[in-house]
Amino acid sequence: MTIYFTFENSWDIGDKITIAHVIEEELNLFIKDRSYSADLETLYICLFCMGPDFGSFFKKRKPKYTPERKEYIYKGVQLVKEAKTYEYELRLDYQKYLTTENIKPHLANDIINSVKDILDCKKIKQLDLTRFQKDLSDFFHLVKWI
Repeated sequence: MTIYFTFENSWDIGDKITIAHVIEEELNLFIKDRSYSADLETLYICLFCMGPDFGSFFKKRKPKYTPERKEYIYKGVQLVKEAKTYEYELRLDYQKYLTTENIKPHLANDIINSVKDILDCKKIKQLDLTRFQKDLSDFFHLVKWI
């Protein structure tokens, strides 16, 4: 399995939230040979943290599952979406992240708790959510985020 983080955030909180990129490679090395469902190989988590002035302009995106490899053109660029990919948006509490100096434990726990939303996707069968959340928790303990 592979996990990628994408970001949509207010400029004043960007440096804090994008810290997730720092551990993305390590996280993927930690879980690369693990499988939590035969129907899930890649997970995209959009970390959304907008201030109250702008957050209301953005409707929450629906989660999306791509069962088969798909090639498409977006804004003139040819892109490929791999098979068995699930993507969803994790809305973070702007005030909490803005006022907290060390966001690592909050971000780790928000990510761990958010993966339960994958259960809503009926196309992903036999998801071992308990093991997935435990592995994420073990990883975040290993890197001392929690």
